[in-house]
Amino acid sequence: MKKILSVLLALAMVLSLAACGASAPAATEAPAADAPAAEAPAADDTITIGIAHYATSDQGACVYAEMAKAFCDEQGWKYIFLDANNNAEDQAKHFQDLISMGVDAILTVPVDAAACSDSVIAANEAGIPVCMMDRSTEEGAYLALVQSDNVEHGYQSGVAMKEAAEAAGLDPNGLVVLELLGDQTSSAGQERKKGFEAAAAEFGFNIVQSIDAHWIADEGYNAVMDGMTAHPDVQAIFLPSDNCYAAACLSALDQLGLKKQIGEEGHIIITCVDGGPDALNGIQSYPYRLVIPAIVISVIVLSLNLLGDGLRDAFDPKLKS
Repeated sequence: MKKILSVLLALAMVLSLAACGASAPAATEAPAADAPAAEAPAADDTITIGIAHYATSDQGACVYAEMAKAFCDEQGWKYIFLDANNNAEDQAKHFQDLISMGVDAILTVPVDAAACSDSVIAANEAGIPVCMMDRSTEEGAYLALVQSDNVEHGYQSGVAMKEAAEAAGLDPNGLVVLELLGDQTSSAGQERKKGFEAAAAEFGFNIVQSIDAHWIADEGYNAVMDGMTAHPDVQAIFLPSDNCYAAACLSALDQLGLKKQIGEEGHIIITCVDGGPDALNGIQSYPYRLVIPAIVISVIVLSLNLLGDGLRDAFDPKLKS
């Protein structure tokens, strides 16, 4: 069991690294929500990891999924990958399937912090260790939770917005802001909102509208279209995940004729969290002020250290006895 727990922790560290800015490979086809349950693992000594994933609809989600599969392949493990497509009920069913199959461990990104708690507790009762990435549950025991400080991410996005406003000659006090939200049933969505709104209150931002786009790009596009149409005086936009919303936001601004370069009248500041490929491309390819807090660097360093510890514990012969 010690080996299984250690390698699961190591897997989570690798995925934490991957989500902090790696280019997302094309996602492989995942089982549909109503697809037949995957075949149970064979009764042998091969480790089988159940991956109860939240979605493969955005770049970050695809990176998590593909890196999980690749890491399992490299270790010679079997894996059972189930995609909930951002549906909490489907993820609960996937947990039930994995538990009934008797997998050795479950790796998950919870769709809903409250709803997934019962699933984690069920896994605990079955003696199956659970490792979480990026998001947590309200209840249930887990072997490891690998995530950055989402409240701080949100707050630092506010700091970046203030600094960008000052650099553009705008007064942060009264800055008109459109706030997109991540799914408010998820811990990451709640925490990033809390952090950004704390900064907004401190610096005097005027948040004219907050819209929950549920980590879905199409909803993010509609949120920006609707928000900017209702509030044409918006000067800045907060995105809690550029993996989900950056391309959609820039597309919506372009459609509205509001995608202005730095220095042009009407330029809109965008601050966001994650540092995914779309956001980085927005910085590298276009002279727009798309600002991403650099706090993820400390998370990468910590993840590397923990990864080394986990792999050493798992594979060092001196520690296996």
